[in-house]
Amino acid sequence: MIGKLLKYEMRSLSRRFLPVWAALLATSLITGFLFTIEVPLPPVLKQIFSMLSFIPPMLLVALFVAVFVLSVLYVIQGFWKGLLGEEGYLMFTLPVSPHHLLISKGLTTLILLFLSTIVGILSILCLTLPSGEITFRAIFRFFRELGEMIAWDPKVVLLIVEVILLIVLGWLANIYYVYFAMAIGQLSNKHRGLMAVGAYFGINIVLSTLMSIVLGLLSAFPDTLYIFSDYLVQNVLGASNALLSGLIAYEALLLIAFYVGTAVILKRRLNLE
Repeated sequence: MIGKLLKYEMRSLSRRFLPVWAALLATSLITGFLFTIEVPLPPVLKQIFSMLSFIPPMLLVALFVAVFVLSVLYVIQGFWKGLLGEEGYLMFTLPVSPHHLLISKGLTTLILLFLSTIVGILSILCLTLPSGEITFRAIFRFFRELGEMIAWDPKVVLLIVEVILLIVLGWLANIYYVYFAMAIGQLSNKHRGLMAVGAYFGINIVLSTLMSIVLGLLSAFPDTLYIFSDYLVQNVLGASNALLSGLIAYEALLLIAFYVGTAVILKRRLNLE
């Protein structure tokens, strides 16, 4: 059933974002060529061209902003209207559990963030490749040097996997953080949106306070910090792996807490508009 829900979500996602992604890539490529190709023109046309040359960069910036804003709106509206609004009456009558709905929403948003990141990287390449600032040779050299690092020490592979896992868990934790805040907000009969915003910042304050307490406790043991810093200097990869493992565990705990909290509220305290 999750597959069918994902298929439905992906159709909605493609309708909203494919035109914007295509426009972003095309504008990046056009802008890159406009600032590198010099065509001999009469003075009048050259002046007109120079006056209009600021339009593609401004359009490019506007498209980057549009992708960011649309992504944020998709995260919020997809959950708020899709599950907590009028559409929720239809979604919760389907023969699926709240877990299926939560997983499909979270995975779709994760795919959106991944694809938007890929499009952003490709647009930067389209912008810089024509000017020669970044060349295919430089890209190939980067991957060749990365392969040499892996051959020199296989622990680099573990480091790369941990970084990717940390990014994915961080994205998912933030997605379900927003969902959890909105789930708390819908508990109120009035000012639901305001309560959701308050819950978002309230959770952030609690997490920041807990982090400050943990850091304060660690500072009370300077010998431990000294040992870790000395180990970091002597074994950079090993210490980096240990640090990343700790961050992964932290993000995983947040993800579990936000997901379970949201699922419990949707199952037991759902308050549709």
